[in-house]
Formats: sequence, structure tokens, C-alpha cells
Amino acid sequence: MSEGRILYSWPEDKQKIVQFYKDKKTNLQIKKLQDLLIKPLNKNNYMYSSENILKGNFSFPSYGTINFTNGIDWENKSNRSRSFLRQLHGHFFLTDLIASFAKLGKKEYITYGFSIIKDWISKNPKPIPKHKMAWSDEVTARRLVIWIHFFDCARSLLSEKEISFFYENILLHVNLLRTESFHTTNTNHGMFQDESLLVFSEYFNNIKESNEIKKLAIKRLTNYFNYIISSEGVHLEHSPSYHQVISNAVLRYAKFFENSLDHHFFSQKYDSLADYATYIIKPDGRWPLIGDTFFKDIPSSHLWPHDKHYLYAISKGFKGLPPPYIDKVFPQSGYAVFRDEWKKGNGGTYLLFYAAYYTSYHKHCDDLSIWLYSDGDILVESGPNGYDYEDPFTKYAYSSFSHNTLIVDDTSLPRVDNKFNHVKIQQYKIGKDYSEVKGINRRYPGVVHERTIKYQKSQKFIKVHDKIISTKMHNYKVLWHFAPDIDVQHNSNEVICFRNSRKVMKLSIHSKSNIKTRLLRGSKDPVLGWFIGQDAKKTPINTLIIETNDINSEIISNLQLY
Repeated sequence: MSEGRILYSWPEDKQKIVQFYKDKKTNLQIKKLQDLLIKPLNKNNYMYSSENILKGNFSFPSYGTINFTNGIDWENKSNRSRSFLRQLHGHFFLTDLIASFAKLGKKEYITYGFSIIKDWISKNPKPIPKHKMAWSDEVTARRLVIWIHFFDCARSLLSEKEISFFYENILLHVNLLRTESFHTTNTNHGMFQDESLLVFSEYFNNIKESNEIKKLAIKRLTNYFNYIISSEGVHLEHSPSYHQVISNAVLRYAKFFENSLDHHFFSQKYDSLADYATYIIKPDGRWPLIGDTFFKDIPSSHLWPHDKHYLYAISKGFKGLPPPYIDKVFPQSGYAVFRDEWKKGNGGTYLLFYAAYYTSYHKHCDDLSIWLYSDGDILVESGPNGYDYEDPFTKYAYSSFSHNTLIVDDTSLPRVDNKFNHVKIQQYKIGKDYSEVKGINRRYPGVVHERTIKYQKSQKFIKVHDKIISTKMHNYKVLWHFAPDIDVQHNSNEVICFRNSRKVMKLSIHSKSNIKTRLLRGSKDPVLGWFIGQDAKKTPINTLIIETNDINSEIISNLQLY
């Protein structure tokens, strides 16, 4: 790394470093880092956004334009959401100024942006920031990447004193991010921390310590991907959209290390991720909204461009070639996907079952839940509501009550309890006309839930057998959530489902236990029976509640498709 290169050491050579980077040509570094740098926050109108920022009006996607002419509310006196604070304290708005400066060369974009950085630094010292989000793990990492990019734009315009001040605060971030106690190991947040260290080590590669920092980042990233990507090529944070996030990240690293020994590792990992992404896609070309997969999240058309099976899945069969298997089970990772066939496109039938709990990130209480699609969604889940954990709808979306699963004693499972080995797929069979899968959940204290799903394709018939085992009397509820466009007729232990007045499914309930069934729709107290769509719009949906008081119980839900 050091061959033919002037190397400096911090903090001894700080002034030399400042002068060196004030004049250095960094075109090659910026080009190599292009895929790791953060794109404009308002990607389609960043110049308009930048002009508004100069007037004190900041544009935040999903949150509108906010006036900060009297100073930025770092403290969050307005009580805005955690997701908003992530963008604010991460300085994502600076990406608009960076892109606009590159386009127009307008000095005010840099001078005003730097005044914001100085204001943030003065009001958010590490021990006592205005708000705790200021130094949260992922926010700190993203801010460092944005600051380094901003530094590259600003270094020729700022005084040596200002550059030195900026550089010192960049180093403060780096030293924090390389500290093991601050590192969120084995999470995607930790991945972004290590990515920021890669950006630093590449841009400031005339600093002796950069090589050591790069090695640390590579070691951490290698350990993370070996941990979080199963041998089946499934990202284990239980959200298809985050599987895509990780796939994009691995691809970025494969490109970044293209001419180094580390390229093979990242390239191989990237290729392994395509299979799950292909099979988890619904016939309509969209993700099921499981875990923290939001309605706005859609499968990428840029990933795996040469994989004809992935292309077939995202195009609803208009491009590429059908994948080699109709049904696909990832037993180690906890997913089973059954279909009638691929060639029907968005008119096909798709049944997804999941028994997956491996990490505390992006996991919902959806153990043994299912998603059913047949010429459109039929059985769904609420989808996530964001990361404001005090919001009743966020609590609902994470809870067992928003999923097609079991509730014991009117209590949801906790979102996180670290009982990773208590949920799994026990067995499965795959046949041309018949497929079956069985999963088990032992997370409820003193209660075992076994769910077996049998799919008879030629008969369009699905049998869901819930077996609940305990030694004490409990209240058991099995929930079924119907898609927003599904109308229902409920009569005792039978529900007829319609879409646009056309019958699409009959659900029949059978049990030796004394069961009661009732429908609930769009309740706010308690929150139950909701679908969370685009821009977090809440739509009431019909939810069937099957209830019994018993010690052991078996409940069979027969789903006849039409």
C-alpha cells in the first residue's frame, strides 16, 4: 500500500496532512469510492432542494419540507420520529449540497453546509449530545461517509484552520467506529460502520494508520457475512428487503475489491444470494411484507442482471427463464415457498411459510406465519410501520397480533428474546402435485406450537394444521388476516372470500376443542386488523380470530382456492 506514496501519521503530522489534502488530487479515490458514497437525499431534485436549504427550508423524503431558519432542532423539541432523526443527525441533507456543488460549483453550498456541520459539532459533543440519535451506531457511520465526501468538496474552499477542525472531528468518528465496544457486531449497522472505515482508509490513504483500519474493516465484514448469510444463501435478518440491502452491499464490496485478493470472497457471497431472492418474490413481482420489508420496497432490477431465473421472477414471467424448481425450501434458514407453477405469471398461486429467528434485527413476531397469494394477495400481514417504537401501530406491526400465527393468553411474543433455537422447520416434502412443511415454535413459556401445511395443487387445496401442546390451561387464538381488497362472508366456522365479487377462497375451521370464531376489522383499541401500505397509510382489513380455552388443542384451517 505504501509503495511510492507519501505517508503521514496522526496526530503528529496533522498540519502536514491538512496541507497535503488541501491540494491533493483525489479523482482516483473518489472514482473507486463511487459505489460506497451516499447518493443525494432528494435524488430527482437535489438542486432545487439545495436552493431551499440555503433559505433554511430542508426537504426530507417522507417528512416534507421543514423550516430551520431559526436553527436546526437537533434536540427534537418537535417530537419527530426516530426515522426522521436518523436522516437529520446523519446529515443526509448534505448529499444534496454535495451533488449540487459538483454540478454548479456554487461556493454557498459548501460554506452553508459547513456552518451546519460546525453547529452540529458544537451542540452534540459525544458525552452529552442534544439527542441520543446523534451518536447512534449506524447514524455515526453514515455521517462519517457524508463528511468525507463533503470534505473532498470543501477542502479547497475552507481555511487551514477550518480544514484542521473538520479533520479532527472526522478522526473522532473514525476512532469511535473502530472501537470494539461501539461496534454493533453481526448486524447490518455494524456492516455500515465497517463500510465507513473502508471509505476513510481509501480516501485518506496517505495516512499510515489507514492500512490498519482497512484490514480491521475487511476482517469484520468477512466475519459478518459468514455469520449472517446462511449456507443456503439467505440473509438471516428475516426481511426480503434487507436481503436486498445486503446483496447490494456485497456487490459494492466485490466491485471495490475487484483487483485484490478479497474480491473472490465477496463475489462468491453475492452470487449465492440470488436463489433466495428469486424464490421469495411473489407472482406479482413484489416482496411479501415480512419483517421490516415496507410496501415501498420492491425487488431490484439492477441486481444479478445475468441471472435469467431472477429476471423471470421480477418481470412476472415476461423476461428470462422459469427457475428450475416450482417449490423451494430453505430448511436451515427457515423458509418454504410452494407454487402451483411459474408460467402463470401474476395469476399464479404462491404460499410462503416461515420459521426463522436468527438475530434481533428486523425480526417480527411472525413465527410459523404464512403469506398466501393466488391471482392476488389473500392472506397477508400488516407490514411494518417504521421504527418509532412508541407508536401503537409500530408495536402492533411487530407483535404477534399482526401476523397469521398463534396468540397465547392474549399476549404477543416479545420482539426480541434471543430464543434463536426455539423456532425452526422440522421436516418437509416436495412433490409434483403435493408439498408439505412442518415447523415448530417453542418461544411461548410452557407452550409448544407445531404447524403443518399440506398443499394439494391439482385440487387447489391447502390444509393448515395447528397443534398446540401444554400442561396448563391457556387461552389460544389463531389469527388469519385477509388482504385489503378481500371481502368476506363469515358464518360460524366458515369464511368465504371474494375479490371484486368473485369467490377466491373458502376457509373452513375444524377442531375437537370448543372454539369460537369472530371477525374484527380496523380496531384501534386494541390495534388489530390493519394493513400498512404506501407512505404508512393504514387500511382496515378483515381479521378472523379463532379462539379456544384448553390445555392441548388442534385447530385445522382448510383453505379451498377457486
